[in-house]
Amino acid sequence: RSIMSNNRRFRRRGAVKEQAATVPTSSSTFKSTVLGLEEKVFNFGTLKDAAAFEDTKTSIARYVGTKSWAGSAMASTALETMTEPTLTMPVKPKKEAGTDDDIFKMDVSIWIEEFKDYKHKCSAWEENRARMYNLVLLQCPQALETQLKTLSDWETISSTRMSLSCCYSSEM
Repeated sequence: RSIMSNNRRFRRRGAVKEQAATVPTSSSTFKSTVLGLEEKVFNFGTLKDAAAFEDTKTSIARYVGTKSWAGSAMASTALETMTEPTLTMPVKPKKEAGTDDDIFKMDVSIWIEEFKDYKHKCSAWEENRARMYNLVLLQCPQALETQLKTLSDWETISSTRMSLSCCYSSEM
């Protein structure tokens, strides 16, 4: 019988109970620092991690959708569907022969408002894309982030803050 027995009755006074060395796995110990998403994290290596991917992605998309950021609904949809929004610049009206001046001025006024809205959406998307990139990375343990950085297109993803590419790559 070991002097360091697990049974307290037979343990030598002052002896420390031996504990099996445990190596924590990233999926069991990593918690996000984002309030409300602490348990919603990306991992890799097991079937459970692959199955949790959609749940985590959906939770992040819903989180983004609740933010008061300009264009957060568009960003939330983009993350949920894994597709960037299609933003189409409005076509500037051209004055054709026989067009009434007042109608043309009204068409130009409408176009100016549509163009402002388009520029606002583009600006919001650029801002939110960077936010989502960082939010996705906050949901990744260091081991996964290290793995992502080994991807051939990581430099492009990182420099353009392409959160959807980062998220897609985490499906490894």
